Amino acid sequence: MSSSIRDRPKWPALVFAALVVTVGGLVLIDRSPVSGPGSSPRFHEIRVSPDLRMVEAIPVAPAALSGHNLLLVTLDTTRADYIGCYGHEIAATPAIDQLARDGALFSQAIAPSTLTLPSHASMLTGLYPVHHGARTNAVSRLDGRNVTLAEVLSDGGYRTGAIVSAFVLDSQFGIDQGFRHFDDAMGDQSGDSIVRMLQRVGNETTDRAVAWMTAARDKPFFLWVHYFDAHSPYEAPSPFSERFEMPYDAEIAFADAQLGRLLETLDDLALTDRTLVVVAGDHGESLGQHDEVSHGLLIYDATVRVPLVMRWGGGAGAGVHLPRTVSLVDIMPTVLSLLGVPAPDDLDGVDLTGPPAGDDRAVFMEAMEGLAGYGWAPLFGVRTEAVKYIHGPGDELYDIVADPFEEHDLAASRPELASAMRQRIESLFGADPAQSAEIGPTRPLSAETLARLRSLGYLGGTGVVEAAGARPRPHPRDVLPVLNEVNVLVGQEPQIGLDEVIRRLQRVAREHPDFLPAHRLLGEALRRSGDFAGAEESFARCLEIRPGQIEPTMRLAQLKVRRGEVDEAAELFEQLLERVPDHFAALTGLARMLRLQGEYGKAVDLLVRALEARPRDGEVARQLVDTAVVANRAADTVEALRRQVEADPSVGTLRIALVRLLNNGRRFDEALAILRAGVESDPDRYDLVNMLALVLMNCPDPRLRSPDEAADLMQRVCEATDWQNPIYLHTLSNVYAVMLRFDEAIETAEKARRIALASDRPAEQALSAEIGRSLARYQSARSQR
Repeated sequence: MSSSIRDRPKWPALVFAALVVTVGGLVLIDRSPVSGPGSSPRFHEIRVSPDLRMVEAIPVAPAALSGHNLLLVTLDTTRADYIGCYGHEIAATPAIDQLARDGALFSQAIAPSTLTLPSHASMLTGLYPVHHGARTNAVSRLDGRNVTLAEVLSDGGYRTGAIVSAFVLDSQFGIDQGFRHFDDAMGDQSGDSIVRMLQRVGNETTDRAVAWMTAARDKPFFLWVHYFDAHSPYEAPSPFSERFEMPYDAEIAFADAQLGRLLETLDDLALTDRTLVVVAGDHGESLGQHDEVSHGLLIYDATVRVPLVMRWGGGAGAGVHLPRTVSLVDIMPTVLSLLGVPAPDDLDGVDLTGPPAGDDRAVFMEAMEGLAGYGWAPLFGVRTEAVKYIHGPGDELYDIVADPFEEHDLAASRPELASAMRQRIESLFGADPAQSAEIGPTRPLSAETLARLRSLGYLGGTGVVEAAGARPRPHPRDVLPVLNEVNVLVGQEPQIGLDEVIRRLQRVAREHPDFLPAHRLLGEALRRSGDFAGAEESFARCLEIRPGQIEPTMRLAQLKVRRGEVDEAAELFEQLLERVPDHFAALTGLARMLRLQGEYGKAVDLLVRALEARPRDGEVARQLVDTAVVANRAADTVEALRRQVEADPSVGTLRIALVRLLNNGRRFDEALAILRAGVESDPDRYDLVNMLALVLMNCPDPRLRSPDEAADLMQRVCEATDWQNPIYLHTLSNVYAVMLRFDEAIETAEKARRIALASDRPAEQALSAEIGRSLARYQSARSQR
């Protein structure tokens, strides 16, 4: 790995300068935008090579790929017209282009949402967001009542794994359903922001994906790999950054190179002919088109028309172009059909191995960012082969054949067609589509599920979205000029300085006293400048503009924490939890305040709830164990964790926390049984194997203690990880020492310490000191023998 890639920052140090955090989603600011408001957007008409044979359906029979693997690769924020096989002449996307030549290209693939979580949820459920319920980033969660592609294939005997590259796809948002292995560890996500948008650079994601495929190659698998690189800020590593005028082109080229590595791995493992590969963009990027710099607010093709290619291996019927209008909701029923696995009933998607049901299929899309983030109007769209209709405060109609860039609104001149298209919108979203954004999924849900959805912050009554009719909602297009002004202003901070940013934001806030983003950004800037009183005033103004908003409440609580006002902070966290009972950051924040107040028992209850919301969070699990012991609540916490483990046996974090509490209570037989059950169900969970070895090595009960078994377990784990994981090597060295095999203990510890010292991960660097102390003990013990 080149140092330029390895050293690439995972996120700018000043998150605020690159990121505007909203409650419902994320509007990212590219500090060096490829184009922006007032400039000439660089977008292209899609032209597919005539070398690809035009067909109506995938030329592969249903169940023809029975027993094949499935590799789903999703490219975040990727427009179709920036890919080589879609006609972009300067694109460097050889991997995607070759897949199209070896399989099928869909030239009219439409994303159901302009945001990451909803669009991926649609790919994995075959449902539109209005049906699966995950309408926005950050506060939405894919409810467990939905059946996912991973669950169907797991039940069919597939190994299932996922490696994602951005925090909005964190397991706490429910997107992990059905994946036995779900890798969302991208760094410290326990910071003080309501949304810590972390990302993992593509080459690191690929490294983990290659390792997982290699280990899983002996039986059919489903692997989902998500690349976030094309998302702003555009900071492609060398040499990609030097090859292109537009950084966005460079990021797409880098992501394509990582896709190429995955495909090479399939070749190396002799799996190419037995693997169905699907590559899709989750949504696009406006790049200044229609005055939108990024995505999420508008619903034009710039942000919903995405690349979609498939390759089924074997070469039969390869090199085809399907020009029919399709949606990302079609992925699930199509791949299940090809793999010969029955699909759930009542999906919104259709099986693309069959011919179109009619000449005028409609696909749907929505943009919820304006509503969820700012209280602006949501937008809903429907698209057929010929026309596109957008429903909002002012309806729009476009002839997408004659006007592919949607520049000429025909709604006034063709009212009958506009009315007919509106009826199609109403058929999915209801007579008042905006209501669907507030009342949740239109499918019947239990009272418990509705309560849980409300607690996640995107249904009416939570205070996140005002009730319908509370105040007029502007069209996002009408407020974009001011939003762009403040976004560009924030992006100029490195050039003009924080004080000047504050001064200019204060001017915008005076000129637009009800413009929420200006006050929110001003509060952030004042907070970072040390003017905490001014920051509190700005966040309080946000709550006056939009009562019940979560982020300003959270910021006010955090300011109280910073100033040591524990009681006041606790009160704000409690207010937040009254509106959003399962809010993860509020639960952990209040638990922290309660611990400072000595209320350890109450803190335990909150941490149990926090771990229910985010069961894979190792830091929360550690805090829960420590707090339960101090509060003398170990016994009932054991039962709470046991229930969580039974509900979701695949989450190793829960199992390890349970084992630590059992060990503390000297219930070693139960601890070993819990660990053995986890390892038996998933032998590749090396953290569980590591914990099992530690218990076997340290257990004071001679009937249960077995260093020999511990050594055997850790030798196999170290071999499976190529003897390169310092944590597992450290455990093995401890086992050798317990067995009085000091030469092997010293040799293994020295190797572990070298690897830890060379690592760029802070946790492993910190581990090196502990290994050093162990090494000194081994050397001393050997000299005394």
